[in-house]
Amino acid sequence: MRMKTSNEQADVGFFAIDPKRGATIAFTAPYVLIEGCYLVRADSPIATNAKVDQSGVRVVLGKGSAYDLYLSRELRHAEIVRAPTSPTVVRTFLEQGAEVAAGVRQQLESDAAGKDGLRLLGERFMVIRQAMGVPRSRGARGGVSRRFRRRHEGWRGSRRCAGATRHPGGDCGTSGRPGRIAGPFRFWPGSC
Repeated sequence: MRMKTSNEQADVGFFAIDPKRGATIAFTAPYVLIEGCYLVRADSPIATNAKVDQSGVRVVLGKGSAYDLYLSRELRHAEIVRAPTSPTVVRTFLEQGAEVAAGVRQQLESDAAGKDGLRLLGERFMVIRQAMGVPRSRGARGGVSRRFRRRHEGWRGSRRCAGATRHPGGDCGTSGRPGRIAGPFRFWPGSC
């Protein structure tokens, strides 16, 4: 999805702000902050975030997600296992018998609901700053960007935006299939 916006196949995308993505995408101010958390088995000796980055610990996360980018830079000793998508992290964690699942708090809570023997660690490992972005090739302050930023201010803090963050997989500000025309912009929803 980042490539759709970076390659100008879409005018606007919805993304977690990350320095790597920032090379090709100019971001607005974040419209929501999302907590990245760890999930472990109830009987796991891992009780704090500091205990995650240890040799022999496998951390399952969604391939290409914001926390994949972040943890790939931060974890030095733990092994990263990439699930195909963020919604498959908990299933992959359970099927592979891994020690830790990493993801968005709401997604982990939802996926763990009804499954006995799982718990979230008490602290977050990162805050994901979710924002809208335009191709950097158009300039951070270009014409599309100015119009876009004005519209964006109306979406920040809206009920629609707040509602999207309560539902796993919710994309704040998107309202249809990828590539939908909304006003003067072609939108392409991103993911955390």
